[in-house]
Amino acid sequence: MANQMVSDFELAKLNLTVRDDESTSLGLILSHANTTLWLTSDGSVTITVPHSSTVDFPTGTTIRVMQGGDATAVNFVAAENVQLRSKSGYVKMAGAWAVVMLVKFQPNEWLLYGDLIASS
Repeated sequence: MANQMVSDFELAKLNLTVRDDESTSLGLILSHANTTLWLTSDGSVTITVPHSSTVDFPTGTTIRVMQGGDATAVNFVAAENVQLRSKSGYVKMAGAWAVVMLVKFQPNEWLLYGDLIASS
């Protein structure tokens, strides 16, 4: 079967949000809830997890993040008074094709797990 582009309709069925721009920062918003963000920027990206008073994600919200082949680094930061929990405190994605998951498990508390490495 020949390679073909994935249509917008097919992406919508996958609940996949593609972020393909030169932005160096991304603040999570309600439309990101229970979706997959596919980061294809060719630069470093910082993803900020907001305080519930700014963006009130429901408890149980998940956000999957996939690092495309061109993104040089993807880091997560928590807004003030937000706890971002991860094994060993890692908040940097491991590199091209890494996948991580954010899960909100309490107000202003998120679990980050997956392909993470220590920040250098």
